[in-house]
Amino acid sequence: MNNVSTNGESLSLLPEKRYYVIDALYLNDIKDKINSLDQANLDQEIREKVFAFPRTDTPFVKYASNRNIFSIEQIKKVNYNEEMAKDTIFSTDTGMILLIEQGILIDFMQNFDYDTLTDSLTDLIDIKYWDELTNRYAPGLVNLAIAPGIQSGFDFEGSGTYKITFFNS
Repeated sequence: MNNVSTNGESLSLLPEKRYYVIDALYLNDIKDKINSLDQANLDQEIREKVFAFPRTDTPFVKYASNRNIFSIEQIKKVNYNEEMAKDTIFSTDTGMILLIEQGILIDFMQNFDYDTLTDSLTDLIDIKYWDELTNRYAPGLVNLAIAPGIQSGFDFEGSGTYKITFFNS
């Protein structure tokens, strides 16, 4: 199983691990401010100091599963409202999201560059760069999902606010 989904392909995760699900572009924003963030309260710091109003109060969601497969069908579009639990939904501007195991987030972020990832004249991403970047980590710790697009049959169409549903085992 691949660690990249461009047309709704499932991704391989490690069961019982927690993942950040976050827009790939957002990592650059966090990276720029990481030295000023309290890492003991990283999630709160990211929400309050990096993505403070009016940017977004839903920059990421954390996800864990007892399955080793993550299906793009689990990503469901929601209509954002102020009453929603902020830790159950995430927003994306680019429709390109990363699933990063929480223990490697900072290391991955320090090696990641969105512009390099998307600098390809022939493909959606620079796959050589992606492979070099992700080969530093055990399989299943980092995945990339690109929205299949409008009229693809998936809720994950591009920019917007989403939640992740769970499949019954």
